[in-house]
Amino acid sequence: MKFAFFCLRCAKIEQAVTLVEQALSFDGHNQQNQLLLAGLYQKREKISEAKFILELLLDQDPNNLIYHLFYNLIIQQQDQELADFMMQKAERIWLRQLNLIKQEGMHHEDPQLFDLPWIKIPIPVPDKPEKDKAILEQREQQRIAWENAHNQPQLTEQQQDQMILQLVEFFENACLFELAEQSLSLLNDQSHNKITMLRAKIYLYKSEYAQCLDLIENMLEFNPEDLDIRIEYIKVLFKSQDFDKCEKQIKFVLPNPQLREDPIIYFSMYLMLGSIYINEKQFGNARAVFTKACQIKDNSSLSWMGLGISSHECGKYKEAEDALRMANLYEPTNDTVWGYIALNCLKDGKRFRDANSALKEMNKTDAGQVNLMVRLSKEFYNIEEYLTAKELLQKAINWAKIQDMLTEEINQFEIQLAETNEKLGQLQQALDIYQEILNGECGSLEEHLKQQINRLHFQINIKY
Repeated sequence: MKFAFFCLRCAKIEQAVTLVEQALSFDGHNQQNQLLLAGLYQKREKISEAKFILELLLDQDPNNLIYHLFYNLIIQQQDQELADFMMQKAERIWLRQLNLIKQEGMHHEDPQLFDLPWIKIPIPVPDKPEKDKAILEQREQQRIAWENAHNQPQLTEQQQDQMILQLVEFFENACLFELAEQSLSLLNDQSHNKITMLRAKIYLYKSEYAQCLDLIENMLEFNPEDLDIRIEYIKVLFKSQDFDKCEKQIKFVLPNPQLREDPIIYFSMYLMLGSIYINEKQFGNARAVFTKACQIKDNSSLSWMGLGISSHECGKYKEAEDALRMANLYEPTNDTVWGYIALNCLKDGKRFRDANSALKEMNKTDAGQVNLMVRLSKEFYNIEEYLTAKELLQKAINWAKIQDMLTEEINQFEIQLAETNEKLGQLQQALDIYQEILNGECGSLEEHLKQQINRLHFQINIKY
């Protein structure tokens, strides 16, 4: 299920649905997973499937607040009368949770209308007086309770908003931000910080970073000491790749003793700071930060991977290998870890066999690490393993095109591929690549490409 939530955060809905359905095939009675699946169906506009699941859940737990609110949200456009009824039931459940009315089942001891069903209980008129006095008393109590219907407590707007926020928070935690945004329309007060933060998260989910940052910066202006808001600000800066601001903000919050009270957030600050240093090629600083991260949490593949990468870039190949092996221990399918293990083997003693084994593992879970594949290709080229270098470059170029990388970068990769083909004696393939680049957007490479094409034409003519 953790991977299902990861897929949801990455907006991979179909994969998330498949994973939740698989989880339910092993544990079909898990109500949380059933509720999540209903949310996914609603997100994909499979209304009847979502309704069916919620009806099953309501049969199992008729006093669940979230089930009633969610059902109300689903059927608002189809059956307003039923939607109103579900909202009334949700309000009664919330009143009980706030202890404003007695818990269900206690009306026999102290009867009041709002502890009885919404349907009016008929008071039969017997032909002759009942002999059983207890039955008469009970019916009289029911009659009085019905007549006092107007005495039922009503939720204030604030209490009603608190109730709706239960549903909003469920959608937020499940990364169903579209449904969370839809639920926000039910709130009376739209100005609360919590609601503003949720709107910011919705913008973040949609990759609308400018709007997200505007909301959070406005909140920080009025609440500069609020650590939670500042942490969310750091996350958005990091995700939007505004690394200069993000670095300053992380350094600002790290000395805060309150931050250490949440070890997960405290650890994540070091992960982000280390990643920023790697991105800025400050590998010495990155190595120091990731060393601290490994001390805070020694079973994290990310911290060990960061330490391994930064140590490798600092030329500390033995330390890099130890750290990468630890990362591999905690996450054996991470293609970046396997790629750097291969790179480290080639840098540290040209261990081709070990590098090739690591490369095979990397290829099993290839996630498009273009720059890493290009670097590996160069190392294999340097030890005259041209066939492996060619295979890596071809993969890198395919991924670069999928990822819409800059044409200039792709051209450089293709030139390397042409040079590798030359080493393999495949002159015509190298010539075709140069010609293809020349026919496209080659920019300042035009003169160099023409020289290479003329040279290869000459070599091919001599050969034949």
